[in-house]
Amino acid sequence: MGHHAEAAVASERALRIEPGNAEFTNDLGWSLLQAGRLAEAETMLQRAVELDSSNEIARNNLKLCRDRLAK
Repeated sequence: MGHHAEAAVASERALRIEPGNAEFTNDLGWSLLQAGRLAEAETMLQRAVELDSSNEIARNNLKLCRDRLAK
């Protein structure tokens, strides 16, 4: 809990190995969202949805991020 920076680094490493992996992209977006880095999170979560539009978790995370950005 609260290790968002470390989680983001781990997701970035994973994405260097598998750059087209929607789950890793979503994980990075979620870590950025939790760290309050909303603009970066939105970019990653949008990419995750583009990579796998059937990924309901990524779609929900993107909606949550956009809701927070709108506030």
